[in-house]
Amino acid sequence: MSRNVSPLFAVLIGATTFQFAAAVPHYDIRDLTPDGYTVSQAYDINSSGDAVGVAGTFANGPLEEAYFFYDHSAGTSTAFGVGTVSPREVTGFRSAAINDSGQIAGTAVFSDSSDRRGFVYSGGTSGAFTNLGTLPAATPSGNRPTSEAIDLNASGIATGYATSGRNNGDNRDAFVSTSNPIVDIDGDLTVATRDDRGRAINNAGLVVGSNEDTKATLFSGPTETVLLASTAYASEPSFAADLNESGQVVGWTDTTKEAFLYDSSGSVKILPQMGTGNGMSAKAINENGDIVGDGDSGRTGSARGYVYLADDATSYILEDHILDKTVPAVADLGDWGEIRVAWGINDDGWIVGLGRRQFTGNSFPTDRAYLLIPSTAPGDFDIDGDIDANDFLTWQRDDGTARGLATWQSNYGYGVSSTVVSTAVSTTVPEPTSCLLCLVVIGNWPVRRK
Repeated sequence: MSRNVSPLFAVLIGATTFQFAAAVPHYDIRDLTPDGYTVSQAYDINSSGDAVGVAGTFANGPLEEAYFFYDHSAGTSTAFGVGTVSPREVTGFRSAAINDSGQIAGTAVFSDSSDRRGFVYSGGTSGAFTNLGTLPAATPSGNRPTSEAIDLNASGIATGYATSGRNNGDNRDAFVSTSNPIVDIDGDLTVATRDDRGRAINNAGLVVGSNEDTKATLFSGPTETVLLASTAYASEPSFAADLNESGQVVGWTDTTKEAFLYDSSGSVKILPQMGTGNGMSAKAINENGDIVGDGDSGRTGSARGYVYLADDATSYILEDHILDKTVPAVADLGDWGEIRVAWGINDDGWIVGLGRRQFTGNSFPTDRAYLLIPSTAPGDFDIDGDIDANDFLTWQRDDGTARGLATWQSNYGYGVSSTVVSTAVSTTVPEPTSCLLCLVVIGNWPVRRK
């Protein structure tokens, strides 16, 4: 259906100069906690909106009882691997990842072992686990008994790191693999001081993480690029957490707590601070250059999750942009409170992570996995992703309230390029009272549909 709007629209928007309102994000929220569990955390999301996370049953206890898979098409979260694996957290980084085929990477203790093992899971709620095993030892004296898988790409190639001995403080090597035994990323098993750690992998096989000097590093086989080497942050520890297909890398510095964006040209950008806080970390990036993570927002309590939107180069505190914190209704749980961390974002801007909800009648909150779906901006009455002249026509037909008109006015231009808007109409908009005086004229505008 197309509409031709009369040039008389200029009468409506011709009274006062209007500055476009910022295209701030708005989200609807969903609770991804599977039935039978009380606490949860979501780590990653794919292009279909399917997500993966971990869940538990103790209000203030660990989240390591079961992995869960969220099927967006069905709108359900289901635990998987119960009795086969026991999830293990990778502190400070996502503990599971999902690709567009639904394959999942993670770390667990299998029922027949006491050591941590990286795995690739075939997907769904009844798939199969591939135990990635361990790296071969540098000498024939034995195997390295521990591995952790943190990410995987579209080909099902996982990355992570493996220890050189049974103690957690032993040397580590980054790996890439699809099966057991896993393969050292640089083929070097002899360097005694090795401590490379893989954190994310893209479809080209590039891996990011940190090297033996605890510096954010890009691994391309045996070639290592220290990302912040030419910056003011070169001397402090740093971590790379994710990368996209364009070679953009995100992470953070450990001392100054700066979230950074590195691109393939070698330039480094420090993300703008959210709120009035001091320090952020970047956890994930999508193909649009949008970034999520957590950090200090300047508010009391714990860290807050944020989204950095590449379009306007602004960091937004996520909990301030949820349209309705009372949903979805869950027995014995109140509204959403703090959104503590954002772990994953897909190319449609859907975000998953960890938020908090209050138990009814209790003073303590519970951690819950959430999904944030970008919502139509207020004033987008025809629900087509932008706010333009057609939304006024829909407001006139379906709403007609002064409040609705003021909302349309304040957000006019959202999702519409300035070139399109300035070509179609003047960039001036009157006060709502002036608009209302035009309705007699506007009501007679010709509207053609087809």
